[in-house]
Amino acid sequence: MFEKLLILFLVSSVKFVFAFPLALRYNFPFPLTLLITSAGGISGVLFFAFLSEEIIVFYHWLVYKHLIRFPKTHSFAKALKQIYRRIFPKKQKKVFSNSSKRFIKIKQTYGLGGIAILTPLIFSIPIGTFLAIQFYKRTRKTIFILCLAVIFWSVVFSMIVHFTDFRY
Repeated sequence: MFEKLLILFLVSSVKFVFAFPLALRYNFPFPLTLLITSAGGISGVLFFAFLSEEIIVFYHWLVYKHLIRFPKTHSFAKALKQIYRRIFPKKQKKVFSNSSKRFIKIKQTYGLGGIAILTPLIFSIPIGTFLAIQFYKRTRKTIFILCLAVIFWSVVFSMIVHFTDFRY
């Protein structure tokens, strides 16, 4: 039982939407599903909110200090660098990919609330939290709104899975 709870907790902290069919498969009751998925999603938001800057620093350390030195991993390092530059272009270049244009349009149209609502549903918790932190700084307000969105979707999906015949 503990293993199932831990798996549900970890899945809901990374890819929130996939946790509810898993809870249904494990035959968890509604309150337990709501509690574990909310706790997992909130812990995922907190984990990635406080580690997003460290992940970028680690990426720079890995690519620029170590991977470029070795010829066999040079193509891998180049690919990582291209992906990073596509998401975060250098300041002097104003080149935007389609995905970065989409994220900026979401930010300008819907703001932090839109990113927070779409995070558990579409983006996944790590990507949505990373975007919110990059666009709106890591403040209590940002983290609180992301956590509220996780709780909202946890209630909605738990009710859909447990009280209807709808299965996704």
